[in-house]
Amino acid sequence: MTPISLEQIKDFAVSELGLLNREPNGKTCLLCESQLAGEDGKEFIEAYANKFSVDISQFDWVKIFGPEQSANPLGLLVGLLQKHVLRRSDRELCGTLHVTLNHLVMCANNQAWQDPLSRPNV
Repeated sequence: MTPISLEQIKDFAVSELGLLNREPNGKTCLLCESQLAGEDGKEFIEAYANKFSVDISQFDWVKIFGPEQSANPLGLLVGLLQKHVLRRSDRELCGTLHVTLNHLVMCANNQAWQDPLSRPNV
């Protein structure tokens, strides 16, 4: 089997998400840079698994991307304050789970999902 490259994962992420703000690289975080969350995150990982033959039976989308949430004006206000008044970066605001493109490359080459918590520095 030919190894899956970062370029293949980048091309897939850009075509599926279409909204990565800058040129993606291996450290691009799906939660931070693309604002991927909830069921959108689940659907992205399912499409990724189908394209790259990754077993996602161990994938817990709620743990990674959070549950679907209804619009909350207070949450929106807090988010805007943190980002624009306190000048927190997207990476600081998205929490501790970082599903990066490098992580997706590693899972694709292993043909199995691994929780990013179990793979620091990816």
